[in-house]
Amino acid sequence: MNLERGSKRTQEISKLLFNTYKSGIEFTSDTSLNISFSKNSTIDVGDLKDPKKLKLPFGIGLYEPLIGMSIVTEKNIDINSLDRIRTNFVEAYFKNGNNKKYPNVLFDYQNEVLKAGHLEAYNHWILMKGDEEGFDKWISANKDKYDSFVTWFSKNQITIDGNHKFYSWQYQEK
Repeated sequence: MNLERGSKRTQEISKLLFNTYKSGIEFTSDTSLNISFSKNSTIDVGDLKDPKKLKLPFGIGLYEPLIGMSIVTEKNIDINSLDRIRTNFVEAYFKNGNNKKYPNVLFDYQNEVLKAGHLEAYNHWILMKGDEEGFDKWISANKDKYDSFVTWFSKNQITIDGNHKFYSWQYQEK
């Protein structure tokens, strides 16, 4: 969505992203939840013998725990709660220095959006097709925020190149 804006495929990705959050976060009671986004949750039992050698996959080692900490005050998943969760995630990712150990150009960009004061609008834009009614309610109360974001966004695109990239295996030890 950051690379191809305003296309039919962008709309499809927006809905898929929203639905991924909806299916990956399950409130099991008032005090517990399950979070599962990672297909790769395999841990080498041999690594358990020496905790210093234990290398958890990014999803279960960092992403899912940070999402869990970012969701603590939420009770359901909709476009507004996902905005708060995603904002809490970006703030925690950088506050804890994870950007140094696990650099990620997308999270870097989301942090730029946050610093520019547009993360709420960005999150609503990126998730709008998954909760169109929620987006319509939000935008009717936040049109100025959204218009300001669109102006900023059109001039500040994500940079993905040889120096700014991410891929699924970049966090594996060599």
